[in-house]
Amino acid sequence: MHRLVLLFFASFFSVAAPAFAQDSAPFPGKPSAQPSSLDYQAPDVSAQVAASYSAPKEARQIRLQTGADISVWKLQIVDPTLAQLTQTAVSDNWTLQAALFDVQAASAKLKQTKKELAFAKSSAQVGRASDSAPAVLELQVEIATFELNRRRELYRDAYVNLVADVAETYIVARSRQEQIRGAQILLLLQERDVAATRSYADAGISAPAEVDRALVPTRETQMSLAALKTQYQQTLNRLCALLGRPVGDDYVDSLMLDDRALQTKEDLGALTNGGQDKFVGVIDAWLKANRVPKAPQELCVGVPADLLRRRPDLRASEQRVAALTARVALATLEARRNAQKTQSGAAPVTLQTVGDQFKVEAVGFEKEAAEAQYRALVLEAQREVEDALALYAGEQEKLNLLGDAVESTTQTLQFASQAREAGARSNSDAVSAKKKRLETLAFQIVESQTRRALAVVDLYRALGGDWDVAPTQPVEETDSEADSEN
Repeated sequence: MHRLVLLFFASFFSVAAPAFAQDSAPFPGKPSAQPSSLDYQAPDVSAQVAASYSAPKEARQIRLQTGADISVWKLQIVDPTLAQLTQTAVSDNWTLQAALFDVQAASAKLKQTKKELAFAKSSAQVGRASDSAPAVLELQVEIATFELNRRRELYRDAYVNLVADVAETYIVARSRQEQIRGAQILLLLQERDVAATRSYADAGISAPAEVDRALVPTRETQMSLAALKTQYQQTLNRLCALLGRPVGDDYVDSLMLDDRALQTKEDLGALTNGGQDKFVGVIDAWLKANRVPKAPQELCVGVPADLLRRRPDLRASEQRVAALTARVALATLEARRNAQKTQSGAAPVTLQTVGDQFKVEAVGFEKEAAEAQYRALVLEAQREVEDALALYAGEQEKLNLLGDAVESTTQTLQFASQAREAGARSNSDAVSAKKKRLETLAFQIVESQTRRALAVVDLYRALGGDWDVAPTQPVEETDSEADSEN
């Protein structure tokens, strides 16, 4: 069995630096008691995962392959059609475009708040604004910055999920195609057996009931074939939606075209290489030529100790915690200033000022809830990585066992066929049983190959996609650096 190429560090999450360490100082000139979210530190989640990412596990995870390009996960499964589908989806998918518009809206909101802050500062210098206006707007700028960062991460998360969804759908579509092709092959083989049985019955060599008995597997295959065609069409429909195209689009149909459908017994003969039982030769040729995308024999995923930096959904979740931390500071500042004005008689008590304390508490609890959600997401990310690795390893082991079973069944089938040809007609049941066993194993191999390829896609999603090669970045109309600093 091939070994998983993965090395986990015991300090899995402890290496994740706080996202805003560069802004850890309070505002210049602000009193130390002034509420500020610039003291924000990323929640420490290293203790949550330290037990499972321990030194023994590091030793168990074998080794780290070096010298390979691990940044572009799509290269783990090389398929020109998949690459073309992915490119089209990134360009035309409506969900990804919606995420882009959300980024642009957050960018516009940040620019607006920065302009308001610049105006408030200039107005305060000539005495036209309250002294609290700039401080409030500074926190609002901070909140808008966190929100823009969160929207950018959500855009990237949408990209990662879109690429993974397209890959999964494509792999399943190819798998259904191969299963359809396999069922077509079996149907032709079974129809050949039915014809032979009917000729024996007509000649009085076998009972007429044998014809009905031979028709049973044919009808079963016909039902399976109909179900597979329905599943394949449903998969194509989903692929069209992911590509932002209507169901039945010719573009998708042309990319997924499979022109290898068999029609005649001569087609079956062309699949055999001669010298061996036709049934065995056809099944072997079908398995060798199947188009299910091949998973790599070894996974090269790098060192996932910096998973926090890779997973855009985790970064987006942390940005939400940071934004809510800033909102707590803003609510505290506003409550304090309102209380000072009320006590001095400069402003009357209003319905808003009466509820200031509870507003601070409410935002604080919302922030605590967001941090709890972030911690839960960290554990979920860890589980997804482990599940993908377990699936990959399990399917690799299963494929090895299936290969051994196919070899053993093929040998016994050939012995049984030779015995029948030698005149032991009572051996027909044994031949039929072995053929059925080989059919089942062949379809299990295709399904296992599919699941193994899907495990690679799951790992791509769980590790946050192509972490060193960012997707097409959102196009944002931003002010010049000079304007941004004003």
